[in-house]
This record gives sequence, structure tokens and C-alpha cells, in this order.
Amino acid sequence: MKRVFAVLFLAAVCAGCEKSGRIYRIGDIYSENGKQGIVFYVTDEGRHGKIVSLDETRCVWQSNFDYPDPETYDYLDGMKNMKAVRYQPDWHDRFPAFAWCADKGDGWYLPAETELLNLYVAHIFEYDEEHWCWSSTSNRYLGDSMLDTNRALLVDIWYCYVGSAVKYRDEYYVRAIAKF
Repeated sequence: MKRVFAVLFLAAVCAGCEKSGRIYRIGDIYSENGKQGIVFYVTDEGRHGKIVSLDETRCVWQSNFDYPDPETYDYLDGMKNMKAVRYQPDWHDRFPAFAWCADKGDGWYLPAETELLNLYVAHIFEYDEEHWCWSSTSNRYLGDSMLDTNRALLVDIWYCYVGSAVKYRDEYYVRAIAKF
């Protein structure tokens, strides 16, 4: 009888663990609810955080210089920038970097500049050279005060450099991130 009670008690405790979620650390592989990635940022004692996609691609940020500025100026939250792009007509065809991330499924997006810097801090990737990734953050200014809507920020996630490039001319790496 004690043995049956102990088994039932352990089953109840384990069920409680599933409801509270697994505890993750930076570098862990995340695979839940159809999302897979590497944990690079944690909050709430490892119960929540952000993952980065296991794969990457190279593409332009947007496909043509003729498009109006989608006003993706958030440096902290790429999901806000993703929402701004999704308001654009035919956004999926016009913004390849964003589309590639969105095609991974619900909740995936192109990271903002600070999120890419957090990816550098986590140091979960090993490269033997510069590895420039597009951020979802448009470069707001060229020089002192001129608005430059043709450029977006890049982050080298190996050496921690920040730069910018022409959105429709240059191909750089794209990695998607998602929150958990």
C-alpha cells in the first residue's frame, strides 16, 4: 500500500513539474510545442526566455528600394518590428529576411539589434570569422541627423560588432528567434 501511494505521489509531483515547465539554461536545446532551438536568454529562473533557430539562411532584408519605410526602429524587441513589417502590403514577398523567420511558424521573428547582442553574449555559436546577421532594426540615422530608411543594423555575433548595410542590396545571415 505504501509503495502504491509513493508511486501515485511521484506521478502527481511530476505532473506538477510539467505544468510549471522545464528549467532551461543558456545553451540548452529547446524542443516543445513544435519549436526547436538553442536557448540563449533566460528569465524567471529559466522557465521563460528566448531561443534561436538551429539553422540560418542568407538573404537581403528587403527585396527592392522602392518600398516605403516600415518604421522598424525598435532596438529591443524584434517582435514589434515584425508586426510593423506585417502591416505592409505583400510583406512576405517584399521582406525576405522577415518572411524566412515567419515561415518557421508561430512566434518566430527577426531579432532586434539588442537581441542579437544577447546572442553574442550567450556565445553559443563557434565561428572562425566574422558572422554578420541582419537585425530587424532599421538604421534610423546617417550621420548627425539625416533619416536613412535604406539601411538596417547588422550585428557580428562572433566579434560583437554593430554596423549597417543597405537593406535591398546586401545579403547577410538571418537567424530567427522565438520566446518561450
